[in-house]
Amino acid sequence: MLRLSERARPIKFARFEAVAGETMEIVVGDVAVRIGSDVEPERLAAVIRAVRQA
Repeated sequence: MLRLSERARPIKFARFEAVAGETMEIVVGDVAVRIGSDVEPERLAAVIRAVRQA
């Protein structure tokens, strides 16, 4: 659940090309997060939240 202050901030999305592979790279601000294709969605969401808070 997002806090009120987080909801007020605009969310920006980037264009991407979907490709098949074992790893993915997601850029969050100035940080590139590389994950395996077998990562659980809940774990990915937790990692992205941690990066955004750092």
